[in-house]
Amino acid sequence: MVTRNKWICLVAGAACLVALLACLGWYSWYWLTTSPLRRALPRGSTDVTDLYVDIWPDYCYYLKAKLPSVKSFAQYCSDMNLTPHTGQRVYTDDTSWLSWSSLEPRTESWWKPSPSLSGTFVEQAGHYWTMAKYEDGYLYVMAISH
Repeated sequence: MVTRNKWICLVAGAACLVALLACLGWYSWYWLTTSPLRRALPRGSTDVTDLYVDIWPDYCYYLKAKLPSVKSFAQYCSDMNLTPHTGQRVYTDDTSWLSWSSLEPRTESWWKPSPSLSGTFVEQAGHYWTMAKYEDGYLYVMAISH
């Protein structure tokens, strides 16, 4: 015979299990559907907007976020293995992809980085490019696969 206290413990345990599974489901969904570039944003980032354009098998990803400080931009670049672009830097892909204006999402009013490569940090491997810059307190990131 199940006493009232045992019944309450069983129901409470089942409720905890359901809550745990819901949390695990949300966490898994978040990690599977959120870009690593967005997940890496520093704490305190605000005004976050991103856009993923899939042109199978290629893609473009755009991210803009207000950062708490210039120091947080430097940390973000370090975390994402982005290093400064220079005119002498050698890339293994066509450098026409290294542009803030060639693939901009023209219909998005929030995307406003200057076209200058000055202050741009880059990671490039094969046909994959990731670029970031800090302007007017905002981080701009563009990732391209072609």
